Amino acid sequence: MGKSRKCAGPAWPTAWVARVVALASPTELDTVDVIDTAPLPGTVTPRDAVPTHIQTGTARQIADERAATIGEFINNRFGGVYINEAQSNRYQPDVLYRGFVASPLLGNPIGLSVFIDGVRVNESFGDAVLWDLIPQAAIESVNLIPGSNPVYGLNTLGGALTLRTKSGRTSPGVTATAGFGSFGRRDLEASYGHVDGAFDAFLSVERQKDDGWRDHSPSDVRRVFGKLGWSSGRTDLSLSLTHADNELTGNGLVPESLYRQRREAVYTYPDLTEPRLSFIQLAGSHQLDAGWTLSSNVYYRRLKIRTANGDAEFDDDGTVRQPAAGHPEPPDEGGRALEHRRPVLGREHRQRGR
Repeated sequence: MGKSRKCAGPAWPTAWVARVVALASPTELDTVDVIDTAPLPGTVTPRDAVPTHIQTGTARQIADERAATIGEFINNRFGGVYINEAQSNRYQPDVLYRGFVASPLLGNPIGLSVFIDGVRVNESFGDAVLWDLIPQAAIESVNLIPGSNPVYGLNTLGGALTLRTKSGRTSPGVTATAGFGSFGRRDLEASYGHVDGAFDAFLSVERQKDDGWRDHSPSDVRRVFGKLGWSSGRTDLSLSLTHADNELTGNGLVPESLYRQRREAVYTYPDLTEPRLSFIQLAGSHQLDAGWTLSSNVYYRRLKIRTANGDAEFDDDGTVRQPAAGHPEPPDEGGRALEHRRPVLGREHRQRGR
């Protein structure tokens, strides 16, 4: 008796043909917008459009904090930031963010860039940052942007700190504050903003004095900031001036034996730094069609620093000791305690040693 069998053909040819048809149809991907930040004024980028953690401070927070410098403010308010005062002066801190530093001390490996209204204020010599020259009463906002970004220039390895100044349009009216604190600290600042049609003006004046917690360590900070602005439709222009004339004393280390006797003691003095800054900036922006903005700035910045350092070695008759050429003088291992006084640059100078 014969048997009949039915065999089903393989299903893979049909599936393979269906896959070929599916791959042949075009696939459309969503549009990806790449947004980056820029330091120039007028190039406003929404915070939620920047793919990183930006920490922000406002003028109100700066006023409430009463910090000596912007560096001290971000240390108190922002995460990942800490400071030290290796220069023995609160107006000259080293600011470190994630291990990268912005410091007034030459020789430090600078890894942070600081901008004021789009102008990089790291000094041309050594990329140092002089925090005492920043007009704190005139700062409208502070943004700390992490990461290495070539938009912010060389040595922006750890991040950038961008500061925007006030104007008569953003900060109208009169404000004045005064304060005092430990170690002879006295603060006084006043500002005035006014708007008249398309024109606006802003002026701030600051004075901070501090005797320091150590002997012979006073500081005097004087800053003035002014800005004139004009706005008409899609065009903004501003002309600003910053002037600072400061006296900062940061005396050096003391021997451990002297430190144990009196914490406030200094070994030699003065170690005086007198920075004087004149900074003029002209900035403008114009909104073009299709969401484009044209921004530019021109600035003149002149910094002069005078120093007086008491770390010199004197003989008993007041002359500076100079070892003979090729014969370095061995250290004095005697037990004499010496003290020498003489005027230096119109100030009393004292040299002590053993």
